[in-house]
Amino acid sequence: LFGWHRRATNIRPEQKLQILTSFNEHIGSGSAALDVIRGISRRTRIDAYQIKTLLYQFVWSRKLRIDLYRPLLMNKPLLGEVIDPISAYDDWFRR
Repeated sequence: LFGWHRRATNIRPEQKLQILTSFNEHIGSGSAALDVIRGISRRTRIDAYQIKTLLYQFVWSRKLRIDLYRPLLMNKPLLGEVIDPISAYDDWFRR
């Protein structure tokens, strides 16, 4: 995820909000991430690579809360967050 968080896209802010909403609607639906990306790409006419970039950026920025205890794979469904990893491991970062 880290390698994707600074990649530039040419997607307008209002389109990003619509795309985030679409991703949130598909969490837990059983749809593979790649199928969701392709569907959004068809509807918005935005390149699938840019949609994938946004997916990773939404997860990195915690706008899209998926299960981070499982790998984010394009051929697997987007599963909702069960345990917040930041809360689970916050004691590791205390001084």
